[in-house]
Formats: sequence, structure tokens, C-alpha cells
Amino acid sequence: ETDVKKFTHQPKHNDRPKLKWNIRENCAVNIISKDVEIHSGHCPPDLKKWKHPFVREGNFFSTLAIKSNDDYNGLSIKHVNEYVFLSQNVMQVCGFVIGNYVLLQIKDKNLWLVKRAWPCFEKSLTSVLLNEKVYERLNLNSKETNVIVSKIVKPPETLRAIHLQFLNKPEDDIFENLKIFLEGHYSDKILQPIDKHFVDFLGKIYKFNILKVETYEEDKSLEKKLAQLDIQDDKVPALYQVVPSTKWVYINEAEMSKINLYPISKIGGLSDVITELRDILMFALGLQEPISNVKLNTMRGILLYGPTGCGKTLLAKSIAHDLGAQLFEINGPEIFSKFFGATESTLRTHFKEAKLKCPSVILLDEVDVLCPSKPGTEQERRVTSALSQCLDDLTRGDKVCQTAVIATTNRPENLHASIRRAGRLDNEIEVPVPNNKGRLDILQKLLCEVPNTCSSEILLKVANSAHGCTGADLGGMCSLAASQAVKRVVVLENIPQGITENVGDFKHISISDEDLLFAATNTKPSAMREIAIEIPDVKWTDIGGQHDLKLKLKQAVEWPLTNPDSFIRLGIKPPKGVLMYGPPGCSKTMIAKALANESGLNFLSVKGPELFSQYVGESERAVRELFRKARRVAPSVVFFDEIDALGTVRSNNQGSSGSNVQERVLAQLLTELDGVAPLENVTVLAATNRPDRLDRALLRPGRLDRIVYVPLPDLQTRHEIFKVTISRMPVSDNIYVDKLALLTEGYSGAEIKAVCHEAAMLALEEHIDAEQINLRHFEMALIRVKPRTPKDLLNLYENYANET
Repeated sequence: ETDVKKFTHQPKHNDRPKLKWNIRENCAVNIISKDVEIHSGHCPPDLKKWKHPFVREGNFFSTLAIKSNDDYNGLSIKHVNEYVFLSQNVMQVCGFVIGNYVLLQIKDKNLWLVKRAWPCFEKSLTSVLLNEKVYERLNLNSKETNVIVSKIVKPPETLRAIHLQFLNKPEDDIFENLKIFLEGHYSDKILQPIDKHFVDFLGKIYKFNILKVETYEEDKSLEKKLAQLDIQDDKVPALYQVVPSTKWVYINEAEMSKINLYPISKIGGLSDVITELRDILMFALGLQEPISNVKLNTMRGILLYGPTGCGKTLLAKSIAHDLGAQLFEINGPEIFSKFFGATESTLRTHFKEAKLKCPSVILLDEVDVLCPSKPGTEQERRVTSALSQCLDDLTRGDKVCQTAVIATTNRPENLHASIRRAGRLDNEIEVPVPNNKGRLDILQKLLCEVPNTCSSEILLKVANSAHGCTGADLGGMCSLAASQAVKRVVVLENIPQGITENVGDFKHISISDEDLLFAATNTKPSAMREIAIEIPDVKWTDIGGQHDLKLKLKQAVEWPLTNPDSFIRLGIKPPKGVLMYGPPGCSKTMIAKALANESGLNFLSVKGPELFSQYVGESERAVRELFRKARRVAPSVVFFDEIDALGTVRSNNQGSSGSNVQERVLAQLLTELDGVAPLENVTVLAATNRPDRLDRALLRPGRLDRIVYVPLPDLQTRHEIFKVTISRMPVSDNIYVDKLALLTEGYSGAEIKAVCHEAAMLALEEHIDAEQINLRHFEMALIRVKPRTPKDLLNLYENYANET
């Protein structure tokens, strides 16, 4: 047992009668006389939820209560928060020594406390009392809470160093005095790092967390042990003894941000980028010796660019920490000052400090805000010039400089050209949207941090279907899955509202396959959120006939995803685009809706006229932005409805060359479809009922490869359309689909649906409460609804089909 500390005040003598304890041989516990009757109905007592106080093997099972009066039995009032108060009789039965440390296990909160034992004589002599301030700080309920008081069996390890951080930062003028007080206050005391710690100083409560502890024993740096510490119901936490030689290390906010980083090993989907970045930084930070006979300046500038949420900032911070470099972060929007020259001065100060504390990495987050491509103000021009000078100073003259610069942006085209030249930001590394393998790697590393029962098949399915999702999107998906798991357990187990305050009640919760699939269904890629498209609930089975068209679309969209090796084996590339043309109402747009729903790809729908703008250049920019988004969230499908509004035949009039907005938009569209920049994993789907108006350059192979005629439905297709439509309607038994199909020669699919709709309306005209549609209603509907496709238009389609 620990040595008894000498106290200036000794506890007062107690003249109250002592409790009579009964030893129950059946269950080997000690109980008081008044609890014999209760105990007889609960023998042996439940060690998780007991009905009365008892002593078992020197451990006291009781309930917590607040110490109400100010009589501390000779104890100084400034130390009362460090003590637990027990009756003298209980201390004798359990063998607790006055002033020695004991362990308190609060069952309802799954919380452990280390307190000194002290006798008192108030309330029930079997209660365990704590000061009211301790109750408030630990957020304990005022109702009785089960607690186990026991001796400290295993001697605590002696602390060599404590690393801590204040949660409410003290003022600079009292910080030194607070440190002296804190170190004296905890001298010779026992600590557990998982506690919430409070200290009263000059009338104010300061809170702090213990981040890491180090002991004197060999190889006992406990940083990893603390990270893996999982306190179960009956597992005693690690305890440590503070001694006068213990070193106190105070962590500030900048160092804290470094500690909280993801380890580089837990960043998924970026292995190639990490390797390239590490190779550059090894030379820049002097961690690897350059070739001695090569007298060239070391490259120290790196530009990380890519979409938002792909991990540029996280990667820069983590790799700097992994290489042991000190990180200096400069956030673009935050550095600007309203005072003349203050922004440039701050910038130079950061670079100067970084050069003095080598090896170091300077992170320029959102560098395009600091140095835009077209500076609009004098201040922006001065900042661009100052940053250029700072970057030059890193490589000029000082051969032993061990400082590197990592800049991040999601808009590299908006960064000033002078910053991107060689000698400044020499290396430009793209941090792309993860592919299938990258998404699987990210999901695995995210879910390994939380309890889950997700199968590898479901993980692979989610990774393959989460097209265009960034690392941040996948992190949000896992958070949503965790929330869904909590909701599921709350509903299934009927947990009362408010119980979520007790984290222990949710230890058994794990993310299931269903939770992850739910989250995947409700997670949309960040790049798609600005494109408000509601995916229609249309399936292939809702479309009668059109088997040839369905096959062509599957070849262009589904085959490249499901069978990519087949295309590689034959040395060909998948079709880039499909043009559907035919009479109005023949399901061209409906098939595009079914494709959006069935394929699971990111679907971008564009109506031709909506790209046009009254401002010069805006229409072309809209086309560029459309394909930029499509590339970002690839694999994706871009659907142009009424493409004849965009791709009309160009004029032969040389005088109007370049002035027609339609021609400029068409030129931009042609460039995007098959220009210098490749269009990878993006399929273009277009529909029109006037193919003769389309420019021939748009229809050549490599752009809209597949041209499919969608004719008026034949007999079999009409039969299927009637069958699909009537299956949702209450019709009489005398209606024959074959007969209706024969009567609708020359009708389009939309006109057939109109016949069914008109028949239903006629039934309602006869009687508003009609429950069935009869044959006479269809016969009358056929009289009202006539085919509306002119023969000259059909001849135009036939001729066009023969020509192409």
C-alpha cells in the first residue's frame, strides 16, 4: 500500500454507534443488518446493478451522494475536491487507510476516479460522498449513482514527463505563476490521463487535458498505449505517480494541431501522390544528401492542386509531421490586413521563422487567394511581389536551407503565372478524385477506426458505385452510416430519449452493411451538389420495346465499366457519344431517364437553349464548365436534350464568321468532345427530332459515334407499351392488348399513353366513382387521339437513316 501522508489535521473522534455487519457465507459478502431482508431476495447480489450496499473482497459497492454540510472532519477546505468521504466503519471493514488513494468506479458513467479516502459522519453511513463541485465538473446526476470503491492494488508508474494542453488558455501575465502552482499542486499525487482535470487558481477554474505521459521505465513512452486505451467495465485504468523530478510540457495550439493530424499511414487513395511528394521533400529538407557533383539549386516549392475535399491540406500537414518538420501554416484569406504593408510583413515573418527552425515546411493554403492571376487591387500586387521574393530567397545563396513550401489550390488557373514559374513552385502535383481502388482504400481506413460488421463485398460495391466522391465525401458517408447505426439501435431497443448522454450505452453499436448502403444512397459527390438534378424513377422495364437502342446504350455506358478488360484486349476505346433521333414522343428522353436511374452514374442533364447567355463568351464558358464538372465526377453521362438548338449547321457566310453565338458554342462543344484535352470516362448522350439540322462535324466518329434511329413503335413495341401502361390501370376483362396494338398503327409511344389517359378520363366523365375502364372507353379515346407525326417528317428520317 502507498505510504500514509502526514496531515496537519487529524479526523475527529466519532461517538456514534458502529454499524453491525453480517457475513453471508453463501455469497461471501458483508451487509448491514437492515439489508438482510432485501439481500435474501437478491442473493448473490448483482455486481452491475445492486439493490443495497455491501462489501465483497475488500471492495465497497454502494451509491454516490453529494456531501451537503461543511464539516470536513478536520480536513482543509481547499483540498476537499481531492477526497472521497466514507464512514469510519466502512473504511475499517474494507481496510482503507485514512488519506490513502482509492479507486472509484462509477458504473453508470463508465468513469474511473482517483481520490483520497477520508472519514465523515453525515447522511447514511453506507453512502459514498463527493464534494458538490466534483459532481458539477463530472456532470453527474443528482440521483443516486452506483459506485465501487476499491484499493489501488498495482503500484502506479513513476512519471518522467507529462504533456498537457489547457482547454481555456490562461492570460500571458499569469501563465508562469499558474505553471508553478499546477506543478506544486500535483506533486506526489496519482494521476490517470483519461481524467478531466481542473485546477482553481486566483478564483478561476482552468481545465486541461493530458495528451501524453512518459515513464522512467525502458521503452515506456505511452503515446501509443493511450491512443489504444479502451476502458472496459472491469478493466482498471493505468495510474501514474507525479514526483518532484517530473517534467511538465505545455502544448500550445499550433503544436496541438500537429499532434491531432492523421498519420500518413491512415490516408487512403493517395499512395502515388505521397511517394512523389516524399521524394521531393526528402531533398528539400536535407533528409537525403543530393548528388555532390551536381551544382544545382534544390527544388523547394510544390503546388498541390485538385478538387475541394481530395485531401491536399491534410496531406501537406501529415507528411510534414511524418518527416519530423515543423509546420508553419499561412492561410490565404486570413493573412490580409487593412494596414498598409502589414500583409507583406506577416508573410516575410513566417518565412524568416521557418528558416530559423529547420527542418520546416511552410503551408500556403488557398494560395490563389493570395496571388490571383489578375490582381485587382494594389495590395494584391504587393503581396504577389512579396511572396515571389520570399520564394526566391529560399533558393538563393543559402545552400544549407532546410525549408520547403507546399501551396494548395483548387483553381490553379487562377494563380498568378509568376508564382508558378521554375525556381518558385517548381513541382505541380495533382491530387485527383479517387478511382475505384482509391475509394476502397479510403473506406477501409476510415472504417477501421470504428466498430463495424461491413463485409468486403459491400465495401467493394459501395466503392465501385461512389463515382466522383472525394475523400471528404467518403468521410461524410461513414459519419452518416454511424448516425444511422445509432438511430437503428435506438429504435430497435427502445432506448429512452436523452440516454445518448451516456456513451457507454452505445459501446455495442457497430456499422452494418445496411447502414453503409443507406449512407451511400444518400451521399452525393461535392461537385454534383451545385447541379440540382432529381434522378427520375424510371426503369428499363417501364419502357416497352426499343431493344436495339437499349443495347447501344449499354455498349456505350455499361460495358466500359463492367468489362474494361475486353476493350483493352481488342485495342479499342468505348464509344464517346450516342445520338438518338426520331419522331417526337418515341421515348428518347424517357430512355435517358431510365439510363440515369439504372446505371448509377453521375448524370448531368442539359437542355440546349439553357446554355446560351446574352453576354459575350458566357455561353462558351458554360459549355467548358459543364464538361469540367463531368470530368471531375467521372464516370458520368452528359445528356443533351434538343441538341439541334446547339449543334446547328454552320453558316457559309464569311461576313458573319465568329459573330454567331451558336457557331461559337458549337466550336466549343466540338473541342470538348474530341479536342486536345481527352474526355475520359464521360459519355455524351444526345436526343433530337431534327437530325438534318446538325453540323456534320458533330456526328463524325470520335464525337457522337453511335447514331440510332428511334422510329415509331412497331406492332410488338406497341403491344409492350400498352401492356406496361395498362398494368397500372383498373381495366375490364374484355380489353385485349393485341387488338389495341393493331388499332394504333402510326401512333408514337407518347400518343399511346395519351390514348390510355383519355380512356380513363372518359370513364370518369360517365361516372366520377368509376372503378374500371371498359373497351368502349378505349374505342372512343382512339377517335379523339389521332397520330400526329406527319409523313414528310417520317420520310425525312428514312432518308437520313439511309444516308448515315
